[in-house]
Amino acid sequence: PFSSSAVARMADRIVVLLVAAAWQSSVASDAHCQAGYGYAPNSSTCAQCGAGTWSAEGSTECTRCVPGTWSTVAGAGSQSTCTKCSVGTWSSQLGSPTPDSCQKCPAGSWGGAEGL
Repeated sequence: PFSSSAVARMADRIVVLLVAAAWQSSVASDAHCQAGYGYAPNSSTCAQCGAGTWSAEGSTECTRCVPGTWSTVAGAGSQSTCTKCSVGTWSSQLGSPTPDSCQKCPAGSWGGAEGL
Protein backbone atom coordinates (compact mmCIF):
# COMPACT_ATOMS: atom_id res chain seq x y z
CA PRO A 1 0.00 0.00 0.00
CA PHE A 2 3.03 2.40 0.22
CA SER A 3 4.53 3.90 -2.92
CA SER A 4 8.22 3.42 -3.54
CA SER A 5 8.83 7.17 -3.09
CA ALA A 6 7.08 7.10 0.32
CA VAL A 7 9.23 4.15 1.40
CA ALA A 8 12.37 5.97 0.22
CA ARG A 9 11.42 9.10 2.23
CA MET A 10 10.81 6.99 5.37
CA ALA A 11 14.16 5.22 4.86
CA ASP A 12 15.91 8.62 4.57
CA ARG A 13 14.28 9.79 7.81
CA ILE A 14 15.30 6.62 9.61
CA VAL A 15 18.91 7.09 8.47
CA VAL A 16 18.89 10.71 9.68
CA LEU A 17 17.49 9.65 13.07
CA LEU A 18 20.09 6.90 13.45
CA VAL A 19 22.93 9.27 12.58
CA ALA A 20 21.61 11.87 15.04
CA ALA A 21 21.29 9.26 17.79
CA ALA A 22 24.82 7.98 17.18
CA TRP A 23 26.19 11.54 17.27
CA GLN A 24 24.42 12.31 20.58
CA SER A 25 25.75 9.09 22.08
CA SER A 26 29.26 10.02 20.96
CA VAL A 27 28.98 13.50 22.45
CA ALA A 28 27.70 12.11 25.76
CA SER A 29 30.56 9.60 26.01
CA ASP A 30 33.12 12.34 25.27
CA ALA A 31 31.89 14.49 28.17
CA HIS A 32 35.16 14.62 30.07
CA CYS A 33 38.28 16.74 30.40
CA GLN A 34 41.94 15.97 29.83
CA ALA A 35 44.20 15.43 32.84
CA GLY A 36 44.74 18.63 34.81
CA TYR A 37 41.39 20.10 33.76
CA GLY A 38 37.86 20.03 35.16
CA TYR A 39 34.57 21.76 34.43
CA ALA A 40 34.48 25.42 35.39
CA PRO A 41 31.79 26.25 38.00
CA ASN A 42 28.27 26.23 36.50
CA SER A 43 29.68 25.20 33.13
CA SER A 44 30.43 22.21 30.97
CA THR A 45 33.60 23.83 29.63
CA CYS A 46 36.91 22.37 30.75
CA ALA A 47 39.21 24.78 32.60
CA GLN A 48 42.69 24.23 34.01
CA CYS A 49 42.77 23.06 37.64
CA GLY A 50 44.31 25.64 39.94
CA ALA A 51 47.19 25.18 42.34
CA GLY A 52 46.24 22.91 45.24
CA THR A 53 44.03 20.75 42.99
CA TRP A 54 44.46 18.00 40.40
CA SER A 55 42.39 15.82 38.06
CA ALA A 56 43.03 12.58 36.25
CA GLU A 57 42.32 11.98 32.56
CA GLY A 58 38.58 11.72 31.92
CA SER A 59 37.53 13.53 35.08
CA THR A 60 35.02 16.36 35.02
CA GLU A 61 36.16 18.04 38.22
CA CYS A 62 39.33 19.11 39.99
CA THR A 63 40.07 17.37 43.28
CA ARG A 64 41.66 19.28 46.16
CA CYS A 65 44.90 18.10 47.73
CA VAL A 66 44.13 16.48 51.09
CA PRO A 67 44.97 18.20 54.41
CA GLY A 68 48.65 17.76 55.24
CA THR A 69 49.62 18.33 51.61
CA TRP A 70 49.99 21.26 49.19
CA SER A 71 50.73 21.90 45.52
CA THR A 72 51.85 25.00 43.63
CA VAL A 73 51.26 23.21 40.29
CA ALA A 74 48.39 24.50 38.13
CA GLY A 75 47.02 21.94 35.69
CA ALA A 76 48.19 18.95 37.75
CA GLY A 77 47.12 15.61 36.31
CA SER A 78 47.89 13.46 39.33
CA GLN A 79 47.54 13.45 43.11
CA SER A 80 51.30 12.83 43.24
CA THR A 81 51.84 16.59 42.72
CA CYS A 82 50.40 17.17 46.21
CA THR A 83 53.52 17.43 48.40
CA LYS A 84 53.38 16.31 52.04
CA CYS A 85 54.06 18.82 54.80
CA SER A 86 57.51 18.17 56.23
CA VAL A 87 58.19 16.41 59.54
CA GLY A 88 57.40 18.70 62.48
CA THR A 89 54.65 20.55 60.59
CA TRP A 90 50.94 19.97 59.93
CA SER A 91 48.04 21.45 57.96
CA SER A 92 44.27 21.10 58.15
CA GLN A 93 43.74 23.05 54.92
CA LEU A 94 42.05 21.23 52.03
CA GLY A 95 43.44 22.22 48.62
CA SER A 96 46.37 24.26 49.83
CA PRO A 97 48.19 26.03 46.97
CA THR A 98 51.28 26.83 49.04
CA PRO A 99 53.60 25.24 51.60
CA ASP A 100 52.80 28.17 53.90
CA SER A 101 49.72 26.22 55.07
CA CYS A 102 52.07 23.77 56.83
CA GLN A 103 52.44 25.12 60.37
CA LYS A 104 54.99 24.12 62.97
CA CYS A 105 53.66 21.76 65.59
CA PRO A 106 52.70 23.60 68.80
CA ALA A 107 55.23 23.70 71.65
CA GLY A 108 55.18 20.48 73.62
CA SER A 109 53.90 18.40 70.67
CA TRP A 110 55.72 16.51 67.98
CA GLY A 111 54.89 15.25 64.51
CA GLY A 112 57.21 12.46 63.49
CA ALA A 113 55.77 11.86 60.00
CA GLU A 114 55.27 13.79 56.80
CA GLY A 115 51.80 14.83 55.70
CA LEU A 116 50.22 15.58 59.06
